Amino acid sequence: MAVLKKLGGTGYKPGAATLTACYTVPGSTQTAITAITATNQSSSVAEKIRGCHSVNAAAAAVADYFWYDADLAPGETKTIGSFTAATNDIIRLYSLGGNVAFQVYGIENP
Repeated sequence: MAVLKKLGGTGYKPGAATLTACYTVPGSTQTAITAITATNQSSSVAEKIRGCHSVNAAAAAVADYFWYDADLAPGETKTIGSFTAATNDIIRLYSLGGNVAFQVYGIENP
């Protein structure tokens, strides 16, 4: 049965300048990513963010990025959504200064 939920737990705040694997599609599962949000929690410092979707546990490659050094103003939120991922695909997230909280939402279909 398909389940709509926050994927991978409670959210992510990667360390500064560290590309972090935040969600891996479980075995024998397909996932519809409905939204990924990035919120700059700083009230004074702009951020640069990255996000990528790597197929079948591959290392992050240039072509995998949906955000690459995208600007995020203090207090701003960006959202991307509506793509699919298969077993072992990985969502990785990054913020230059470590001030960004990310949320990943979707539907897992075993």
